[in-house]
Parts: sequence; C-alpha cells; structure tokens
Amino acid sequence: MVEDEQVLSGMIRYFLQGKGLEVQTALCGEEALKLVESFGADVLVLDLMLPDMHGFEVLEKIRNNPARKDIPVIVISTLKSKTTKEKARALGVRAYLVKPFQPEDLIVEVERVLPP
Repeated sequence: MVEDEQVLSGMIRYFLQGKGLEVQTALCGEEALKLVESFGADVLVLDLMLPDMHGFEVLEKIRNNPARKDIPVIVISTLKSKTTKEKARALGVRAYLVKPFQPEDLIVEVERVLPP
C-alpha cells in the first residue's frame, strides 16, 4: 500500500490485516518502488498524490518492469475527475476509490482482484 497520510495508512492496514492479509506500506513513491521490487505484491493499493512523485509515475514504472507489470492496482485518491479516472483505466487500474471511502469498499475490491 502506498499512502502518505499516516493515519489513513494505519487504518487501511488495520482493516486489511483484520482480513488476514499481509500488508507492506510505503509513504512515498520511491519507497513503494523499492518494496515492490524487493517483495513483489499480490495487489497494490496506490494513492495518487504522493510527496515525491505522482502515483501515475509510480504505476508507469511498475508497468515497465516485466516481472511486476501485471500486479493488480487499486487507486485511492481525492482526485475524481473523469480525465484522471480515464488515465487510471488506461494504465490498467482495476478499481478506483475516491476518498473518503468506506474500508469495506476497499476490502471488497482487494478481495475481488487478488489472484486465486
């Protein structure tokens, strides 16, 4: 999960771990790229507004890595324009949740995109 708001990051982590999921967290794009490279990911929950780079830049770098390009991505963001959502879709984002959202909605989406 890549979320720079520590309180929200902690809450999301709590809810996902409550479903028995292992969660690695990053507060910025560079940290996220290092985590994905080191550990991989079954699902990536990605904020778009990060302190060091835009979430789409993170996603593009992941998509350019053949070993990581198929990781399912769920975007969580305050950005809700049609253009932003269309770009997310074009980059293969599987779900897009606008903040604030219900934790249950994220859990449903994570469970939906998790590989079998």
